[in-house]
Amino acid sequence: MVREFWLQNIVGIRKKFDKYMRYFVVDHPNQLPLALGDLNKRKIQRREAILVVSLHSHWKNIDKAFIESFFSKVIYLPRPDFSWFIPKHFLYLLYTRVFFKSLNIERNDVFYCFSACQLIENLIVSTYKSNYKELIVPESVFGEYDSKKKYKDFKETSLAKIYNLAIYPLFGMYKTKRLIHKDSLFWGFPIKAYDGGKTHMYKDDLSFIYSCIIVCKNINQPLIRHTHSNVIEEHYPFPALLHKSAKLWEKELKQNIIFLGSNFIGESTMKTKLYVKYLNLCLDYLRKFYNEDRYNLFYKKHPAEDKEIDYLNLEDFEILNTRDSMEIYLIRNSTANVKAVFSVASTALRSSLNFGLNSYVFFQLFPFPKRTLEYYDNLFGRLPKNSYVKSFETKVKDIF
Repeated sequence: MVREFWLQNIVGIRKKFDKYMRYFVVDHPNQLPLALGDLNKRKIQRREAILVVSLHSHWKNIDKAFIESFFSKVIYLPRPDFSWFIPKHFLYLLYTRVFFKSLNIERNDVFYCFSACQLIENLIVSTYKSNYKELIVPESVFGEYDSKKKYKDFKETSLAKIYNLAIYPLFGMYKTKRLIHKDSLFWGFPIKAYDGGKTHMYKDDLSFIYSCIIVCKNINQPLIRHTHSNVIEEHYPFPALLHKSAKLWEKELKQNIIFLGSNFIGESTMKTKLYVKYLNLCLDYLRKFYNEDRYNLFYKKHPAEDKEIDYLNLEDFEILNTRDSMEIYLIRNSTANVKAVFSVASTALRSSLNFGLNSYVFFQLFPFPKRTLEYYDNLFGRLPKNSYVKSFETKVKDIF
């Protein structure tokens, strides 16, 4: 592996009992399962692992005690982002820089990164250029860097230009591209946001920034060898995280069907009334093909969901009142009695598939704009053909 070669030939061969710390750098909570999977796969001991969290707003509902059980220490940092409150976010970056200097990072310490160019990760990888740094990301994230033609109708925001010219140089950070579709910009200012309407990436090639890049692919996809020697494909390391003997629910006589909710109010490309209409058709579909005599129907709320359930017909569904992400929920419990997982277009659906569950998406049946449909196709990677619900009148086939 590139990692071992780098550690031996650049850092130098260490004595048998030399220790070095592994820092796992995450931003959004949906990156945490990848970090835990990577920790498990490498058989890294708890005392040698530190989790660095850039506090995305979705972290407020995460069970921190559960997360902290996997690491010797969890560092929670304020989350700098693109904002016109520039002094505030400048101070966040300055605090992070000073804080990391106080940790006395050694040259043989290792960084495992999961959020690509988010500002905290950018600051870390640009500060510790001589350390080994591994990027572990879904195929969709890696693919952004091979999609230049895809962004011909996108433009960089005025704020992103300011960061590249005035903020990043002060910290020696890598420059990035914050691109917004031109139909969402007015004089360089974003006026609306929707899935598929924005992206954020480094201006430099990933292979220049990271020592090794692990590209995670769906369980059904073949792995290929890349021309770049430091790019390696692997399947998502989720199954080993499951507790096979744990009970997911008390109702064991029936199999469970889970529908993953979304925080669609103000977040969808469709008007709420139209989105709710199609979402209720999805729920009707599950009631029709998975009747309560044989199955338990569960609606799992999105961690950021608030009043969305008030708009939905959830007759026959039991609401799972947990703020855990789907990935953490499965890790803490078991998949043994889950028949299938459904979603409109949740990234947790991709995770469910890679945990080995029958997983299905409805988004192709929604009247989304073409650009949003293309975004979802890229986001999920190449799902099995049976993962796409093709009609509200036809029951899907099992994947596993």
